[in-house]
Amino acid sequence: MPETLFIIGDVHGCYHTLRSLVKQHWKPDSMRLIQLGDLTDRGHFIPETIAFVRDLAESYPEKTVFLKGNHEVDVLARWRAIEDAQKGETSNEHTPSNQAMMRDAGIDIIKYYITENSTFQQYFTKERAVLRLASDMEWLEARPYYWENDNVFVSHAGISAYWDSIDEALQADHSESILWTRSVLKNIGKLQVIGHTPLASGFPKFRAEENCWNIDTGAVFGRQLSALHLTQSGEVLDSISIPTARIDYQRVAL
Repeated sequence: MPETLFIIGDVHGCYHTLRSLVKQHWKPDSMRLIQLGDLTDRGHFIPETIAFVRDLAESYPEKTVFLKGNHEVDVLARWRAIEDAQKGETSNEHTPSNQAMMRDAGIDIIKYYITENSTFQQYFTKERAVLRLASDMEWLEARPYYWENDNVFVSHAGISAYWDSIDEALQADHSESILWTRSVLKNIGKLQVIGHTPLASGFPKFRAEENCWNIDTGAVFGRQLSALHLTQSGEVLDSISIPTARIDYQRVAL
């Protein structure tokens, strides 16, 4: 039986929901799992999410692909700023533009990034998670921007009609890039599968003129986590959406 594609939308630290979706619906003997980025930020179980997908990647290296989203790029820029501060360096090519201003104002940059970003907040406060932080950041850095075959193109935000080519769309810091665009997408002659823009309906949506599926169904906002099951030629075999586990996104009253 030919391998099919099992493509998962934005997760944002919703570990329990992701685990349920994978355990209940992914068949590694016959499906390639592709996750289109934004594993990090917002949800309550970010280190656990990264540990889970890394285990999958290690156990099924030929059957899993994890892409980079705009939140990974943001987290990695913050990580480089933390590393700079730990080394006592004032700046480098990756340092956010406001870091020098923050330092001049007497703001502890390491503490700032730990307290104002949910990903680092969790890594530095959850037992033993910080021990994996550098390794997890290195793993995230190595994630590709897209996966494709002859008929299907998977990325975080898609190839905008703004660009003439896919290579141009790989400018990570451009508002119309493959990580950030929310504009009309280019019909590239392949089915595009994207996330990035949460759908209020909680269900995947097909945009015919762009030949594109958006499968970001707002898991971290208490809607659903979705996956699209496709043939290698882009035919939809199934669309799966499961409600987000409340523990993944809701604060528990003390």
